[in-house]
Amino acid sequence: MIYQNQYPIICTEDIAESANFYEDNFDFYTEVQMDGYILMRHMEDKERYIAFIDINSPILPQEAKKVTSGLILSFPVKNVNASYQQAYWEGLEILGEPSPSNCGKHFMVRDPNGNYIDIIQKQEIDEKYLVAA
Repeated sequence: MIYQNQYPIICTEDIAESANFYEDNFDFYTEVQMDGYILMRHMEDKERYIAFIDINSPILPQEAKKVTSGLILSFPVKNVNASYQQAYWEGLEILGEPSPSNCGKHFMVRDPNGNYIDIIQKQEIDEKYLVAA
């Protein structure tokens, strides 16, 4: 199977609110807009996409007709402290201050659908965590 682009598609009750959130706070822009569906692309990282679909879309199976929540998206940044300050100024729902982890320093915010965005300044991963191929 050959994949061209992989990206999350978030089911939402309010596509415009979701798209505006990612446009205003994470530098995505709308690339494709159809009835009940928006595909967004990142301004700098042209391989990074995110999409939104209306939960009432006829293409969704009945069991998928609910808001996607609890998903964690990882957004790497060059300076996590500056990103934290920007998130604070923008009034985003911040879930803790930047803190170190095994793969870098990070903090999380929540989007309008209840999904989490892990904003992380990555570092080299210690070899003891690598799995041999």
